[in-house]
Amino acid sequence: ESSPFYELRSNINSFIFGKAVQHIPAYLCYDMDSLTNIKIGQNTRSIGNEAFANCDGLYSICLPKNINRIGAYAFLDCLNLTSVTCEAVFLPTLKPAVFLGIPTDSTILYVPEISLEDYQFAEQWQDFATILPIEGTSKSDYKYAEYTIFSCDYYEWHGEICPISGDYTYITTSEDGHLVLETLHLTIERLDFKL
Repeated sequence: ESSPFYELRSNINSFIFGKAVQHIPAYLCYDMDSLTNIKIGQNTRSIGNEAFANCDGLYSICLPKNINRIGAYAFLDCLNLTSVTCEAVFLPTLKPAVFLGIPTDSTILYVPEISLEDYQFAEQWQDFATILPIEGTSKSDYKYAEYTIFSCDYYEWHGEICPISGDYTYITTSEDGHLVLETLHLTIERLDFKL
């Protein structure tokens, strides 16, 4: 597998993922040694395997608040990283060796203060020697909203299909600029009609 931009890898300095991008495909920026800047949009939910592997020019990465899955070796051998910021309150699921080769003894990980302890004890995240809170992310900085929904079929919430009963979470920003932590309590009871 390789990036569709592989032949151009030495000419691309910046990659911006817009609001419409929910998934960054595997190998997309693989081996782009000239890449110095990536901006991942707030609606991005997942990053594919080795999406940014061997990007030696990257010095910092910011993972958005709604990221929930990062593929294997996604940031393999990004040797010059000095900081990783993960804005997700709920820890993303990590596939194997996401940060393999990153100098985690010197790279600083910034995470929401509300989740600091979770990151400190979570597999792979705990490999970072220094984990610091992002300013303005304590419990008092969030607003909270809870919804309870009963449905006889799947439920669509923030563009995502929720197919089974359970609790779902989403982080958004209110009109006044506060982070809003939304929780959906979903119960699905399918109705069987007999004729």
